Amino acid sequence: MSAIETGVRDTLNAGLGLVKTIEEQFSSVQSQVENGYTDLIAKGAADKSEGVVKLRVMLDQGISQVKEAQTKVASYFQN
Repeated sequence: MSAIETGVRDTLNAGLGLVKTIEEQFSSVQSQVENGYTDLIAKGAADKSEGVVKLRVMLDQGISQVKEAQTKVASYFQN
């Protein structure tokens, strides 16, 4: 094999190795982010302080109002 062929193959293999390394690192970072997010959810769910409970009640009320508005709009367009 000539030096040019060897150089081209080495360059190709280095490029493929770089792509594989980036994929592995991306998967690792993605897993860390997902685990961190899950941990944050668990910590937030465990918070039972008065302010947080009020915030959750307001969120539930807001969601309920949005659902009611969606139902009204949908019924308006069905008639």
